[in-house]
Amino acid sequence: MPKILDLELKALSLALRVITGIIAAGITFLLLYYLPANFLNILGQFIPAKALPDPSILNPLLSSLVNPSLPMIGLLLTVLVFLECLLRGSKAYGPILILTGLSFIAYLYLLFQGGTLSMTVPPTFLMGISAGVALDLTTIMLLFMLPAILTIIKGAVLMTKKSGP
Repeated sequence: MPKILDLELKALSLALRVITGIIAAGITFLLLYYLPANFLNILGQFIPAKALPDPSILNPLLSSLVNPSLPMIGLLLTVLVFLECLLRGSKAYGPILILTGLSFIAYLYLLFQGGTLSMTVPPTFLMGISAGVALDLTTIMLLFMLPAILTIIKGAVLMTKKSGP
């Protein structure tokens, strides 16, 4: 039987965990890395070119919505999700849950731009008028962070349970 850290698994159980981890990590990679990294390219494929204004106007406007750090945190979350599936029940599961929760909170904070989505509309977009648009989404951001906070609490509880006598 293969042994991972303090966890002894049968070969079939290990194979199922690896397959589950690969599937979960693949979905995480697609949603949290690939989509933010290629946001403008994907958007350009679905919206006809005739419906879009000049790309020199639209690209800065849309790129301000996606923080450049999102794909890197998405990659970190991909690795952590795989490890989470693989190491469930081991001593390392608690710390991995805490890291996953913290990373997801950082991802959401950057995604919501700290709770206030803001962008400056260029003057050429609104007939010579420059405008700033800000949406306060702090409450929604905090609601989305709630599962990650519960994940951190679960990881801390598992760490204290595992380190006991």
